[in-house]
Amino acid sequence: MSPSHVDLISHWRIPAPRERVWAALADPADWPNWWPQAREATELRAGRPDGIGRTYRLRWASGLFSDLIVEIEALEAVRHERLRGRSQGHLRGEGIWLLRESPGVTEVTYVWRVALAARWMRWLAPLLAPAFRWNHERVMRAGEHGLARHLALECRGSFPTPKEPSMTDPTDLIRSVYAAFGRGDLPALLDHLTEDIEWTFEGSTGEAYMRTARGKADVTRWFGQVLALDGIQAFEPRQMLGGTDHVTVLGWERTQALPSGGVFETPWIHVWQLRGDRVQRFLGMYDTAAAARARAGGS
Repeated sequence: MSPSHVDLISHWRIPAPRERVWAALADPADWPNWWPQAREATELRAGRPDGIGRTYRLRWASGLFSDLIVEIEALEAVRHERLRGRSQGHLRGEGIWLLRESPGVTEVTYVWRVALAARWMRWLAPLLAPAFRWNHERVMRAGEHGLARHLALECRGSFPTPKEPSMTDPTDLIRSVYAAFGRGDLPALLDHLTEDIEWTFEGSTGEAYMRTARGKADVTRWFGQVLALDGIQAFEPRQMLGGTDHVTVLGWERTQALPSGGVFETPWIHVWQLRGDRVQRFLGMYDTAAAARARAGGS
């Protein structure tokens, strides 16, 4: 845990079809009916017809502090596959839900990069890190069990036929992508991507590469933008968490910001979505505040 951010990853196995799990996660108004710590949900904005922009205020019971008030805004919804949102309030950050089918269950991965908004939380972060993670795991475990119970009766016997898994080990594929990046072999890296690749790097500081690139030609331009702004000195994928069609990677890098020369170190999260033996979608995030300080001439 850094003084300002914490990266949290959770895995659920819900004995219900993927479309029903997705529908439950996409409806925060109903979370208090099955998630024990979700005390109250109030809609603040309706958003678009597809749900993008819909915003809820949720009050969460906490085992460590007083109740937490968090506003959740929907940023992306890929039906039955992915949900991405932004949180404001006591806990600010961005999170993404990834869903996939396995025999008899829907597997859910949740990745949340959260900034501690309250000053006292930031001050005490180094001391509270173990308790914070324990509490988050407790809340998520209760949510997993609550959703499983909520969907159990209506979903019994209604699973679709599972898809055949890819013959390629997803983590081996992603290791090959990082190996190509490490040796500067962009053609080999691009060969691991689908033709309609969607490549997104999230950030709030406005660098040219903080955008979504679509297609291999645009991804090539994206790497050119990175090279113009970042002199990467060390880059380490440290932990891989793989499913049948996606891989989440936690890593670290040390980079010199160009042209200022400031150096920053940051943890990062990469989420890879696969189609067969190719990468279909990529989502990356790192500590943009550390990068902004380096670009301003600090470190």
